[in-house]
Formats: sequence, structure tokens, C-alpha cells
Amino acid sequence: MPKVIGLTGGIASGNQQYQNSYPYSGFKVVDADKAAREAVKKGSKGLAQVREVFGDEAIDENGEMNRRYMGDLVFNHPEKRLELNAIIHPIVRDIMEEEKQEYLKQGYNVIMDIPLLFENELENTVDESVGCIHF
Repeated sequence: MPKVIGLTGGIASGNQQYQNSYPYSGFKVVDADKAAREAVKKGSKGLAQVREVFGDEAIDENGEMNRRYMGDLVFNHPEKRLELNAIIHPIVRDIMEEEKQEYLKQGYNVIMDIPLLFENELENTVDESVGCIHF
């Protein structure tokens, strides 16, 4: 029976190194950061919701999310960060769950690389959790 590992850790904590190490080499990786980018890619439902909530300033001249504008907004206004998370997190969860299920159906073991695994209460979606800490 395939296994699902939840991998969590901060920026530059070694998650990528851990994914590639024994005993996890050969696992398929579902990456929350990649799913978050997909959730607001050009033309997506998520990006349309971002525009609806945050206005046209949230979209750059290329029709993509204006990351500089949104970054400034959410770092200076915690309530805006919560609004953005309310849009993006459910979409990210759906993307990740679909990818995970596809790998499991094919018989692969899976690493779910989720920086906010515990903060978003997703530990119940994996068989075991591993935290990476960089010293």
C-alpha cells in the first residue's frame, strides 16, 4: 500500500535535499508552493477571485498576479493576508489532493511538501510527518 509523507520546514531548511535522500528517493512529490502558483496563474479562477476582492491593482500588465503589490498589501495588512489565504488555500488543497490521488492510484509513494502543514491542520491528510530544521 502506498505511503504519504508530509514534509514541512521553513525557507532553506533542506526540504529539497530531504526529498531526494534515502529512504525517500523514488517518491513522487506534491509541492504546495507549485500548487499555490498554479492556483493564481493567468486565466485561473483563483486569479479572477483575487481581482474581484483586491481590485485591478492586484493584476499586472501581463494579466498575472501583481506579486509585488500583493506582497506589500498582505505584509502590511494582516487582515488582507487572511482574505488572500481564504481564496488561495482551498484551491491549493484541491490541486494537491488531485495530484496526490493520481500518484496513489498509480501505486507511487508520495511526499506532500507543505510548509504550513500543521498551521493549516493538514497533518491528518498524510500517514506520517517529517519536519526539516536548518541549523
